[in-house]
Amino acid sequence: MTTVKASYSGPTSVSFGTGATALASGSAVISDAFDNSTNLFLDASFYAAITLASGTMGSDKLINVWGAASEDGTHYTGSGTNNIDSIAAAPYAGTAAVFTLTSPTSLFGPFVINTPTNTTTGPYYIVIPSVRDFFGGVIIPKKFALVVENRTGQAFTSFVDSAGAAHKGEWTGFYLTNQ
Repeated sequence: MTTVKASYSGPTSVSFGTGATALASGSAVISDAFDNSTNLFLDASFYAAITLASGTMGSDKLINVWGAASEDGTHYTGSGTNNIDSIAAAPYAGTAAVFTLTSPTSLFGPFVINTPTNTTTGPYYIVIPSVRDFFGGVIIPKKFALVVENRTGQAFTSFVDSAGAAHKGEWTGFYLTNQ
C-alpha cells in the first residue's frame, strides 16, 4: 500500500532587482516572474527579510505585498493604467524592475507587514505561507510576480533571502509524493 505524503522543494531564489535594497518609502518593486508551469506545485510559500533605515516612521508604517498573475507568461493581472503589461512604457517581461502602483490597483492583495515602532529597524519578515491562498485559494497561477511596496516612511537598507543574498526573496514549493 502506498502512502501519500506532503513534500517541499528546496528554496528557489527570486530577484526583486537592485532597486529593492535601498527602496525609498512611497516606492515599489516587482520581482522576476515565478514560473510554476513545469514544477506544477500545488502550493508554495514566499519569504524575504527587509531592514529599514533608522528614523521616524511615516503615518502608514507598513510594507504591502501585491500579486500579479499570468496564464501565459505575457499578460499579467491589470487593466488600463494599472496594467503591469505597461511598466515603464514597455510590457513586463518577467524581469525585476521599479514599479509604480496606481490607485485603485487590480493586483491581488495586499499582504500587509506592519512596522509599528520608531525604534526597530527590523528585520521585518515577509512570510506568505500559502501563495495559492494569496491568489484566491484554488491554484497557483502558472506564472506570477510579487510587488513589494514600501510605505514605512523610511528607506529599505536590505532586502534578502534566507541565505542573505541581496535584493532577493525565495519561494518553496509544496507537492505530494507516493511512498
